[in-house]
Amino acid sequence: MSLFLKVVFKGNKEFEKEKLSITFKELKSDEKIYVPSQHIIKLRELSKITQNVISFQNVLEIIHIGKQRLECTYYYIILYVKDQQKLGILIGNEKNIKREMVIGIWPFNYNLSEITAKNIIETFEDLIKNYQDYEKICLIT
Repeated sequence: MSLFLKVVFKGNKEFEKEKLSITFKELKSDEKIYVPSQHIIKLRELSKITQNVISFQNVLEIIHIGKQRLECTYYYIILYVKDQQKLGILIGNEKNIKREMVIGIWPFNYNLSEITAKNIIETFEDLIKNYQDYEKICLIT
């Protein structure tokens, strides 16, 4: 059975009565896909100098839907828009190893087995090097 991770965001004055959420599907891979922490740091730095990259805290909770449960200390959500295509990556800090690991992808209406560590890292490098080519990049904690 697949594991789904529902990220519930804190409300704000505009959406006080309803909580917003997005559901990621677990990325099953033969190897764990680790994200170098400097990529997260660089996205935070970019958010201070450019308008199309933003970073903020807004995660209320992560709900695990399925039998398996991932033990993470904290999570990062990266949502980005390029060529009008909206994509997202859910990253968790694995509790025992203390490294950032890709644990979910959104949307999950395509074959997740085609996603490899190489193309995830290439995506991160592109987000950092070519941030101006993206309509919006959001780093949410």
